[in-house]
Amino acid sequence: MISIIYLSEARHVFTDDDENDLAILSGCNNKQRHITGYLCFFRNKFFQYIEGPETDVIVLMDIIRKDPRHNIIFETRPLFIESRKFPNWCMRSLSKHEFASVYMEDCIKQSLHFIDSNQFNSEVCTEKLLRQLSRISMLNRRNTMNNYTP
Repeated sequence: MISIIYLSEARHVFTDDDENDLAILSGCNNKQRHITGYLCFFRNKFFQYIEGPETDVIVLMDIIRKDPRHNIIFETRPLFIESRKFPNWCMRSLSKHEFASVYMEDCIKQSLHFIDSNQFNSEVCTEKLLRQLSRISMLNRRNTMNNYTP
């Protein structure tokens, strides 16, 4: 099983409803592929963590890279994982209340700013993003909203 994190910039303005619709559609498609993960959208940028069977994640990333709605600005190499961070989320974005409950909004915003700065270092950024995802996954353990087990 592997995970990949990517950050991308939308090519057009996305509303909160657009983001929610994307998370719902992604969740439906990911359930069929046994993929789980997390999606965040802020200031016209996407932050997404995807985990699942290696072949399925690689195929999905090929589709995501070709999606004309955004341009990928950062992508981690596939990271081999022993267990899922988000076993119950086919793909989910958090409400502002949920996001605040894990104190992650500022951290994600800082990461997005860091990616745009001249100080960018992919290994350092990957480590910061993985630490933040671990904190977000604590909410996943408390909330089994999608009730999905691959």
